[in-house]
Amino acid sequence: MAKYSFDYDAKNDDLIIFQEGKQSKGGIEVGDLIIDFDSKGNAIAIEFQNASKTLTEIQPERITKKLLSSMLKAKIQTDTKGDFLRIAYALLFAEKEVSSTIAIPNIVRPSPVSA
Repeated sequence: MAKYSFDYDAKNDDLIIFQEGKQSKGGIEVGDLIIDFDSKGNAIAIEFQNASKTLTEIQPERITKKLLSSMLKAKIQTDTKGDFLRIAYALLFAEKEVSSTIAIPNIVRPSPVSA
């Protein structure tokens, strides 16, 4: 099983969850999300810019900078379903766990526009 680490920058309100030992070969930006991929096209990291705002928009509950600063553990899991990449994340805090899934169009195939 992959091991994940995280880093939360409270000053900039940015949260990154990444797979340890993997190196990014490229990424995509979707709004306030940045998703990094390895050389095989596997999603290995997700960055939430403006994390407290972005996560609160995704979650049914409010996620504050104070809560993010107290995070103990984080992980992501990805899979492909049809034409979508699904990214499930879990954030563990002392008092609760918050999790959700994000789906974005799968872009591992070359665009006919760029061909």
